[in-house]
Amino acid sequence: EHLRGLVPAREGPQNWVEGRVTPPWMGQLLARCEALVPEFTAHQVAVALFAVSKLKNPTLEGGRLVDALVVALPPLCNKIESPHDLICAVTACGKLGIRSREVLAGLASRAVALLPSLTGGDVAAVLTVMAPASRDRDVLLLFEAARNALPDKLTSAGGRDAAELTAAFSRAGWVDPLLYTEVLLPAVEEKGGLEARDWCTVMAAWHHAGRPGGPEVTADLCNAIAPVVLHLSPRDLSLVLPAVAPEATRHRPLIDALVEQVVSAAGSLSPLHVARVAR
Repeated sequence: EHLRGLVPAREGPQNWVEGRVTPPWMGQLLARCEALVPEFTAHQVAVALFAVSKLKNPTLEGGRLVDALVVALPPLCNKIESPHDLICAVTACGKLGIRSREVLAGLASRAVALLPSLTGGDVAAVLTVMAPASRDRDVLLLFEAARNALPDKLTSAGGRDAAELTAAFSRAGWVDPLLYTEVLLPAVEEKGGLEARDWCTVMAAWHHAGRPGGPEVTADLCNAIAPVVLHLSPRDLSLVLPAVAPEATRHRPLIDALVEQVVSAAGSLSPLHVARVAR
């Protein structure tokens, strides 16, 4: 009875879906949310989408609600007023695999408008999700705006944020050697605090971007990777080895250590990992 009485004005969707447990009445709750989506504000749509993305099986448990929210979001994107709501919506799109052009273009356009209020970490989170859609005009405009704002945004970014920004620009196909050698990679080194996985992400992004900076940058990245070789996962190994291989003769000890780790982890390598290493 209480579920039928819920209205957006009284109880926001952020209180409806916890994502940590699945109570027996969750199906009714999601159905009630779905029925109320047409009345949701931009804030409620963004937070509800994020909440559903936190479910254990979001597409199975909340598929119909997700569909309704995806339909409702595009016309409300320009009404998203806070960085928090923008990040909720964008993060949910990433977790749920939402690739609707209308949704991503609307969020990208709103991200440009809110860019002055976004932290370096916020920008990293947004660009990470948007990178696969970088051919879209609105998403491209977002990357251009973010590129111009990077010097300022990196002041509030952590080392991992800088690593994620490097990966996002690389994945978006951003060809600008100076962006990597004079802005992103120096920021990664200066900020520090990166784990083995983060360094592998940076090295793979640099490799994908065309290896800007050449042998000198290769040496710096190899020096950063060398102390953590024993901590690399199969995924990490599959990213690093192809990046180091073109200059193997210069970095033979590291190559040998990586190959030894690959052999040790052979039973854990997925077909994708094997394909990367084989290249």
